[in-house]
Amino acid sequence: MDHVEKIPGSKQNCQHQSREIGKLQNSITHLNKDKEIIERFEKLLKEKEGLEKDIKDKRAYIKGIEKQKEKDEEKIQFFERMFKSNLKNLSFLKLGLDEKKIKDEQKRDDVSIDDDLETIYGQITIDRFDYLPKLEGRNLYYLTSSSGLIRIILSYYVALLETALNYEDSVQHPFLLLMDEPRQQNLDIKAFNCFIDLFKELEKKYQGKFQVIIASSEKGNASDTDLALDLGADTYLLQPVEDDTESELPTT
Repeated sequence: MDHVEKIPGSKQNCQHQSREIGKLQNSITHLNKDKEIIERFEKLLKEKEGLEKDIKDKRAYIKGIEKQKEKDEEKIQFFERMFKSNLKNLSFLKLGLDEKKIKDEQKRDDVSIDDDLETIYGQITIDRFDYLPKLEGRNLYYLTSSSGLIRIILSYYVALLETALNYEDSVQHPFLLLMDEPRQQNLDIKAFNCFIDLFKELEKKYQGKFQVIIASSEKGNASDTDLALDLGADTYLLQPVEDDTESELPTT
């Protein structure tokens, strides 16, 4: 009888245990769901932190671009001033500007260009898109005589060198200028000497920081302290060399 009486108690105990196990399983299920929510939250939190860092980096990058843009504009303005100054020193408007071409431009497109030289120099700009020198939107190259074109080229490269020297910490430039026969296109000797003087002025401001190599048939007013190499009438920096290797080959 004692054994029979214990059975209902055991059944009741099993039912109790079963309910407890069910509750625990439900709790585990809820905890797993909570865990998944927490894991998703933590993942979103990390993504949020990553996005915040990305936004911060991009803002810093944009700020850097804006700062660099301001610096680049400052460089272009400096370059523009030096270019026009060089043009003046080489008497560009007096000797290099083709008046006939300008008058043709005025007829065709109603271009109004003041006759005052300083005003015209003030209208010369370096285009911010293609970096070409222009006068009231017209390419300066197309308003010049042949000697005017070489004045533009010389002024441009010397101004570029000076800009690089002035902003040496933020540009990539070898500070080396190689030029072949600056007196081409009928550049007069006076303008050539003015061109040489541009480098003398640069040397005063940036002594020992740059090198210029000029291949020229004319020495002009170059200083005696400058290194000069006379190759003679029939010798060139680049010329064919006879190949004597065939005569040195052994015969069989």
